Amino acid sequence: MRMDSAASSRQAASDEQLEATVVVRRIWLAPWAYELLPYFYIVAGVVAIVSSIYVSRWYWAIPFYLIFGGMCVHGGFVVWKLRKQFREKKFKKAKPAS
Repeated sequence: MRMDSAASSRQAASDEQLEATVVVRRIWLAPWAYELLPYFYIVAGVVAIVSSIYVSRWYWAIPFYLIFGGMCVHGGFVVWKLRKQFREKKFKKAKPAS
């Protein structure tokens, strides 16, 4: 009886570890795809906002289109700005002071 409970607790611990590693697993993208992500977010947001104009039958979905579009545009600009700031800071560090 004791052996079964120890084995099951080890199994539960390994399952939790596996789940934790799957949740925090890094996703590696091709460099060109990584560079295009902020622009993709911005374009997806603008498309969602503009498409809300053409929604006629599903009027209840318009707020969702607008919220999603606004979040995408905002997120795209934030990612773009953060990357730009990081690269400027990195460039200043690498450039020797004269």
